[in-house]
Amino acid sequence: MSIAYDTSNKIRATTGSTVTLAHTVTGTNTVLVVGVVCSDLSYANLYPTGVTYNSVSMTNIGSVIVPNSFNTIRVYLYGLVAPSTGANNCVVTLNKSTGGLQTDVFSASYTGCSQTGLPDARNSFTATATSITANLTTVANNCWLIGVTGTNGGVNTFSAGTNATMRQSLGVGSYGGASAFFDTNGPQTPAGSNSFTANISGSVDLAMYAISVAPFVIPPVANAGFFTNFI
Repeated sequence: MSIAYDTSNKIRATTGSTVTLAHTVTGTNTVLVVGVVCSDLSYANLYPTGVTYNSVSMTNIGSVIVPNSFNTIRVYLYGLVAPSTGANNCVVTLNKSTGGLQTDVFSASYTGCSQTGLPDARNSFTATATSITANLTTVANNCWLIGVTGTNGGVNTFSAGTNATMRQSLGVGSYGGASAFFDTNGPQTPAGSNSFTANISGSVDLAMYAISVAPFVIPPVANAGFFTNFI
């Protein structure tokens, strides 16, 4: 079974200790990926303490700090296998609610995904440039690569680079830089070194956390053999 894009959503919050994002999952063999980009100009290290979807806890897969941000801009990625279908909420709980805060939340769901072993591969990436490339060593054939990226200020906007589709983006805000959510929009074959690139309109400090998601493989049917009767 091939992976396919289902849907995505986004929201930006500048107040409150929770951020709620509506998301509707449809299809079978699904995976939900949530990206969170936290910016805190009060230098108090804003971060998520947990993310749920329909009250089910999502797994914190990894995070990365944007370079030269004095640890104030952080990118997180969460995942959930077999999320509830239908319309539900992603709820991000934060460690604080006041100060110069900006929390960007992205959600995207995919069908035809493996229901075990999420992620297939993962890594963090940083750059000070007009683009950032995620290069992962995938284990399974026909994986999709997925990633969320954030910046350290600058009046810049994201766009899709090589082998990338931008699903959602948010521009520069009052308390932080731009952010965006990308995937490869297709299977990566063969397994091994695979990559995609996110572009931005001006040179800036960038960070991305990326994963690969393996496709669902139908288990082989056991060969029961045959029986021969001798009379």
